[in-house]
Amino acid sequence: QCAGRDIKRLSVMQAAAKLDSKPSLEGEEAGHEEGHGLAVEDKDDDVGTWDPVAAFGDLNAYADAHPHFTSSAIAWIIAGNVLGLVGLFLVLFSEVRMVMTVRTQDTRKQLVVLQHMVPTERLKEVAEEEKRSVAGRPYITALGSVLLVAGAACFLTPFCDILDIIGVSSGVPCAVIVLMEAVVFGVCVSCFLVALCWSCTRPWAAIVFMVISLMGDILCPTGNVLLVCVWFAFSALLFGAYFYWLPASYADKEEEVPAWVQSVGPLDISLDPKRWQQAGESIGKEATDLLVNAGNNLQTLNPLAVKQKIVGKDGIEPVVGMRVRMAAQYTEKGIGTISQVHPSKKHCAVSWDLGGVENQLYTDGRAEYLVVVEPADTADKNV
Repeated sequence: QCAGRDIKRLSVMQAAAKLDSKPSLEGEEAGHEEGHGLAVEDKDDDVGTWDPVAAFGDLNAYADAHPHFTSSAIAWIIAGNVLGLVGLFLVLFSEVRMVMTVRTQDTRKQLVVLQHMVPTERLKEVAEEEKRSVAGRPYITALGSVLLVAGAACFLTPFCDILDIIGVSSGVPCAVIVLMEAVVFGVCVSCFLVALCWSCTRPWAAIVFMVISLMGDILCPTGNVLLVCVWFAFSALLFGAYFYWLPASYADKEEEVPAWVQSVGPLDISLDPKRWQQAGESIGKEATDLLVNAGNNLQTLNPLAVKQKIVGKDGIEPVVGMRVRMAAQYTEKGIGTISQVHPSKKHCAVSWDLGGVENQLYTDGRAEYLVVVEPADTADKNV
């Protein structure tokens, strides 16, 4: 009986101990759950906060573990720079050459208006030759713009891998962002270069290109796809309205085109095989002339290498039939032929190939009119 009572007493004591310990256990569990919740919250805070120091460390660790990563990134960047420089050269070469051609045409038109030059069949032939020579201009400029876009895309490509490594991402795929930024960069740079080249010859047209470039520089760095689309639409409308719609509307009305509506030469890129053939021939001729005359052009930049041979100086006497041109410091009139020489040999008459005659060009050393012997003819005559 005593043993039974002891067992019952022990059971009661154990039950009481369990009842006393239950709140503490519940508190511990609650505290554990609360602590667990705090730990989760802290963990979420750590995930949502980007640490640049840790990201830089992750990038260094990845580069150390993958040696090819750095070399690949450098290769992409170098390729992008090379393509960009080639595109820059093509755009500048094409536009500067077009500007010089248009300036020559403007000078001829002004001389005809002032009756200093008579329109001849030779002038028409020269105009046709110039038209053929610039047939490849839109294709060269477009190719340069495409190379600028490709160069920018190559340059930005490694940054996609870098963003993935450091844990920075957006809802838009990185390839889409790179392509969008590359296209914007290529168009903006091309328009800026074209505006720069035409700023003196066609200022109103240059303003159109500059507005397109500046609007792209302002809106597109935000990375907002909507703003980029708005800029593309605005640029296309402005370009088409100024260079196509306005000239066509005045032509249909048979009205004189206002001075602020200016042309910058051919802009159309045709899919006609004949046009592609003409453009290819023009580009080939330009490239050949550039390579053949490269040495001569470099020499002309050095005033000590080439000395102007002035008729009437340096023992050079004017002779009928001598091929001459105006000195570099005077108005360019092309190449001409001495048709008459005064008995005193102090002045002569010159018939210009583009039309017009100068009856009195001094050859006695006066500063008003100095005639330079064409280099090719001086070599033939051993002057």
